[in-house]
Amino acid sequence: MPEDLSKTHKLSQPNWFNWICAHPTWICCFIGALIIDLVLLSFVFSQVSIPIILEDWWNLMLIFWGLLIFAGLGSVVGIMALYFPVMDFCCWVNGAPYAIGDSVLILTGPRKAQITKIYKISQNQGGGGSWIIAHLDLGEDAKRTFGDIFELPALFNMRDQAVRINPLHID
Repeated sequence: MPEDLSKTHKLSQPNWFNWICAHPTWICCFIGALIIDLVLLSFVFSQVSIPIILEDWWNLMLIFWGLLIFAGLGSVVGIMALYFPVMDFCCWVNGAPYAIGDSVLILTGPRKAQITKIYKISQNQGGGGSWIIAHLDLGEDAKRTFGDIFELPALFNMRDQAVRINPLHID
């Protein structure tokens, strides 16, 4: 039976960083797009001076469309290169490792800001062998329609931060 931490520890509350970390895919897209666009801008401004760019609106449109296209490319590259490290970091920030019986706050989706408990943790989802998902106690209707399944970064563990042991699973 899980220990009731509310009697011995102050339960954690999410801050703005936890809400951002609930979206690791968007974080990867943003970082990738930012890096690629900065490379593009540094290349453009190393070849052409700013007054030449500003004298014609067509030049500005070319830079705008180039930034937009390269932002899309950077998003894809960011997801491919950064997803797993960002996912591990966001899980750690939001309270990993999780255990059955932990009280969690849902940070995304239609059940956002709802507090519930984990009743099952499944590993090896997604074919890669490392995907972990949590099943939350949201009622029989949610269980029947698979609405009780959440990725770990979308959950904030309500237990005290000091209780967490070895969040990165380092031996």
